[in-house]
Amino acid sequence: MVLIAALLLTFVVSIWAMLVRLDRASYVSALMDHSKAFVESEATTKDDHVRGAIVADLLTMLATAAVFITWFAIVVRRLHRARPADFRHGPGWAIGGWFVPVLSLVYPKQMADDAWRAATGRSRSVPAVFHFWWAAWLLSNLAGLVALGFSGNELSSLMNRDRVGATGEGIAALAALLAIAVVAKLDVASHGVQPMPAAGWPGAGWPGAAMAPGSPWPAQQPVAPAPQVAPAPQVAQQPVAQQPQHAFNPPPGWPTPPPGWVPPPGWQPDPAWPPAPENWPFWIPVNPA
Repeated sequence: MVLIAALLLTFVVSIWAMLVRLDRASYVSALMDHSKAFVESEATTKDDHVRGAIVADLLTMLATAAVFITWFAIVVRRLHRARPADFRHGPGWAIGGWFVPVLSLVYPKQMADDAWRAATGRSRSVPAVFHFWWAAWLLSNLAGLVALGFSGNELSSLMNRDRVGATGEGIAALAALLAIAVVAKLDVASHGVQPMPAAGWPGAGWPGAAMAPGSPWPAQQPVAPAPQVAPAPQVAQQPVAQQPQHAFNPPPGWPTPPPGWVPPPGWQPDPAWPPAPENWPFWIPVNPA
C-alpha cells in the first residue's frame, strides 16, 4: 500500500511537471513570434514553477524508487527461495540490476518476468502490462536525456527543452499507472506460492521407493544412514520413550503422497492445487511401528 501510494504521488507530480513545462513552452513560443510582450515578473513566475516541479519530481522519484526496489527485492527473494530454477539471475540482481549501466535496461525487466513465472507457473505468459510498463519507463528516461541536450540560452532551446521534457513527464505518469498494475498483479501472485517447511523433524525418513509414473510427487534418494556406534555399557537399562515420527499432511484438495514421502529441499506444490488453509499443519506426529 505504501508503494502504491508513492506511485500515485509520482503520477500526480509528473502531470503537474508536464503542465507547467507546457505552459512555459507556450509562453516562450508567444515571445518568439511576438504575439506576447515580455513581462519580467510573469517570466520569473513561470521559471519558478518549472524549477519547483523539477525538484518535486526528482524527490518523488527517488523516494518511490527506494520503496519500489525494496518491495521488488523482497518479492524476488521470497520466490527465488521457493523456485530458484525459474530465475535467470540471482536474487541480488533485484537490487543491483537497477544500478549497473546497460544491464539496468534489461535485468530488472527479466527479474520481473521471472518472478511472475515463478509465482504462476512456467507455462503462464507474462502479462502485456509488464511490457508496456517497462517500455514507458525506458521512454520517459530517454525523453529526459534528450531534453538535457537542449542546453543553450536561446529561447528556441528553452522551448524545445520544455516540450521534450513535458513529453517525458507525461510518459512517466503513464509508467507510474502501469507500475501500479504490475505491483498489484505480482504481489497477489507471489502470495499464492506456498511456503513449505523444511524436512528434518525427528524420525522423518526419506522415502526410498520409486514413485509411480506420472506421480505429482518427486522421488528422493534415501539418505545414507549414520554409522552405528556401539552403546556404552550401562548398569541398568531404563526404558526410553520412543520419539514420534512426523508424516507429511497434504491440505484438502491436494493429491495423496506416497507413504513416508518428505518434500525435497525447495519443493513447491503445483500452482493448480488449491491453497492450503491458514496455519495448516503440514506435519503431523505418528508413532513408529
